[in-house]
Amino acid sequence: MKSPRSIFACMVLLFPFFLIAQADLYQKTEILLEKNKPKEAIRLLVPHLEKHQEDHEARLLYGRSLIKTGEHESAIVELKTIKKAMAERSDYHFWYGQAYLGKLNASKNFFEKGIIASKVKEAFERSVDLDPENLTARNSLAQYYLSAPGIAGGSVKKAKEQIDFIKSRDPRMGYYAMASYYFQKKEYALAREEYLNYLDKASQKSEVLYQIGFTYQLEKNYPSAFEYFSKSLAKNDVFIPSYYQYARTAVFSEKNVAKGIEMMKVYIDKGGAKNGPDVPSAYWRLGLLYELDGKNEEAKHAYKKALEIDPEHEEALKALAKVN
Repeated sequence: MKSPRSIFACMVLLFPFFLIAQADLYQKTEILLEKNKPKEAIRLLVPHLEKHQEDHEARLLYGRSLIKTGEHESAIVELKTIKKAMAERSDYHFWYGQAYLGKLNASKNFFEKGIIASKVKEAFERSVDLDPENLTARNSLAQYYLSAPGIAGGSVKKAKEQIDFIKSRDPRMGYYAMASYYFQKKEYALAREEYLNYLDKASQKSEVLYQIGFTYQLEKNYPSAFEYFSKSLAKNDVFIPSYYQYARTAVFSEKNVAKGIEMMKVYIDKGGAKNGPDVPSAYWRLGLLYELDGKNEEAKHAYKKALEIDPEHEEALKALAKVN
């Protein structure tokens, strides 16, 4: 039988190997998250966390993975377990805010939204307080200030302060943030100018081209909207909502209807996008396109598909009643 001293000596010898394995796990998980493979990250983390429940870093990665899969409520539960241990970590508060932001976007209860919004704001502000150079947190805080109503702490002035700081440190991120600022103020020409300044520096050009197209769509400049959505769709890193917005532009303009039908079908086949309209809304728009194309039976089918997924989809209900 080994003596306590020999057992302790073995543990001392093995400890560095555990740390190496732990660091390797963190690195592999980060790579999976960067590649947008959160389910694979979860499969990697779960066995580890079953054995090492007090591994706070792994728990944070697990929470981030849940956010990526859209399981925001579960992410909040996980991240709460390490809140005390990571109270002084800027990145922790950023992800905690992101989890609540996902819950906020999913909520349809007005009173609940107010409670959740305060948690989002508090988390992002705490993240920036702990690390003023955390530009990602500053950008999220700026977007919150821009989108939230005044009663929930929204403030265009505060958003501009955050964006000015970002621009002083990272012009590329600053251009994009400033574009969002002008977009919120409905100053679309100025927003486009910022997007165009950002375009050469952007890693995901398809999304930037989409945003430019969207500003033209809002101004009812449909030829330019088609042009930029088409440019977005021509990129290798296609921003999926571009399919939807090309088709939506076809509805508004009553032009390029056949191409619009094709684009909306692609969007539906891809299951929609987390950062775009849901699939029932896509079926509803597809029905409108079929009506424009004089294909009422196909339009009925599209509306019924929307209602199969969401029986209370108001626009699809109205459209089906009208076409009948």
